[in-house]
Amino acid sequence: MPMTYDTKRLTTRGEKTSDSVGTGIGGSDIKLLMDTYGGELELVNNPTEEFPVTYILKFPFTINE
Repeated sequence: MPMTYDTKRLTTRGEKTSDSVGTGIGGSDIKLLMDTYGGELELVNNPTEEFPVTYILKFPFTINE
């Protein structure tokens, strides 16, 4: 993934990292779900790692006792 590809571009409907055949809507759908349920989405792009791209999804929850 290009280093300039950030969370804003990931979550923009139609944005793609390359000339792939994909639709560019996956990140937008993830953001919609996270916003709907009060979660957070973080994109980590570290090209020196074996798996250079990490999506961190933070979901809120409560414990009812």
